[in-house]
Amino acid sequence: MRFRSSSMAHLVPATKHLEWTRTNSLHFIELLKEHPSVWNIKCKQYKMRDIRSARLETIKSNLSSQTERIHAQL
Repeated sequence: MRFRSSSMAHLVPATKHLEWTRTNSLHFIELLKEHPSVWNIKCKQYKMRDIRSARLETIKSNLSSQTERIHAQL
């Protein structure tokens, strides 16, 4: 996301980008398998937005922590 005004740039947190290697992709797939409420429309929890959002946040934080570990090793 780009802002026209530099005064708004501080509102966007700095993020480290995850390099999508085969290992990272497989890890992401495993995380999705652990949380069928994110993708399986037959799952009862799929229709519950708060639960689905919480699961997505869990996946996001797990991927973020993996990214931080990778950057720490570099």
